[in-house]
Amino acid sequence: MKHCQSTTLFFSLELSFDSRVLLKKSVQLLPCLYHTAHDLKLVCNNKPDILDMYKRLMNSEYDSVLGYRVMEALRNFVQHRGLPVHVISHKTSRTDDNRIKHLIIPIIRINDLESDGKFKKKLLEELKEEGDKLDIRLYIRQYIQSFYKFQKFIREILAEEVQNNDNLVTQLSHQENEPKPLST
Repeated sequence: MKHCQSTTLFFSLELSFDSRVLLKKSVQLLPCLYHTAHDLKLVCNNKPDILDMYKRLMNSEYDSVLGYRVMEALRNFVQHRGLPVHVISHKTSRTDDNRIKHLIIPIIRINDLESDGKFKKKLLEELKEEGDKLDIRLYIRQYIQSFYKFQKFIREILAEEVQNNDNLVTQLSHQENEPKPLST
């Protein structure tokens, strides 16, 4: 019986650790978004519409991607109230080459989020349509896909600027390597 209790404690600690690591990453990503907006403003000072396009893209993702809204709300939850992952399911199976595959599924209970009282009501209603317990892996994937869209937008916008700067560096490098006339 003592072994069972320590196993329960182990899984409890593991749950706490996994929740913190998972959501710490999303907390770290958010400042990147807002710093990026600030940096775009500086880099593209002659094109103010670029910043507006970036902000519209962020707003569009928030409005259209449930995973983005969910992860933003969970990030806020972690930052101000606690750990939102309530259950971690663990499954094992054998692969074709006879290796053991471990699958960890972080699950959120909607009732626990609802009892918090500060979680966004509109989002809770959306999540209730998905069921009482939610596997958040899909939402994490959607969140990361949104970040990919932001990065792709920035790369496309700055491609010409980057190419111009690369050309300048190459030109200056060639000038530096050219032989200099001796002064008489």
